[in-house]
Amino acid sequence: MPSTYKRICPQRGTWTEANLLAAMQAVRNGEQGTNEAALNYRIPSRTLRRRLNSNNSEKGRMGPDSSLGAVNEGKLVSHIIKLQNHGFAPRYSDLRQMAYKFAVALRIPHKFKNELAGKDWLRSFLRRHPELSVRKAEGNCQQTINS
Repeated sequence: MPSTYKRICPQRGTWTEANLLAAMQAVRNGEQGTNEAALNYRIPSRTLRRRLNSNNSEKGRMGPDSSLGAVNEGKLVSHIIKLQNHGFAPRYSDLRQMAYKFAVALRIPHKFKNELAGKDWLRSFLRRHPELSVRKAEGNCQQTINS
């Protein structure tokens, strides 16, 4: 159950993309060797070597991607926001069912069961998209009985 993840190795992935670019530039200009630049810019030397060989200076996020992918999750988020703006705030079960139907309709391979996305997926989804809020719908019109 993926609740709050605590890294085993706290130093892993702490370098910034700016440090990586500066270290790569220093090595390419011949100002420093690979090991020296890695120490000075606090980047693992193996990471710096691999990035120099592949010419990749982009720091991506660590860990696997979400089940639906970033683009499809964005579409789902925009749909949910539209629903909220029209007064139809979905419940947790509605979100789980929407995600399942969305994955099936787009033929995205998933691990969802029983025609619902899992509770862990929902928790992670809401953590990735703090702009969403799930709440109970409130009735706007109240009838008064005049006697």
